[in-house]
Amino acid sequence: MNMQYPFIPRPMPYPTPNIEEEILKLKHELKELKERISRLEQENKPNYLQKDDSLYMM
Repeated sequence: MNMQYPFIPRPMPYPTPNIEEEILKLKHELKELKERISRLEQENKPNYLQKDDSLYMM
């Protein structure tokens, strides 16, 4: 005979008290990442698929 035990859930974790600060930090980090992406997109990239006579592969 199987006896079932009552399930007692764990208490929910409380949110951090300084949630506004966390949100501001995340917004700032998002802004920095967007700036980095835009800089990388505008950067001149060498075209490695161009033919170069000085390099030969065997």
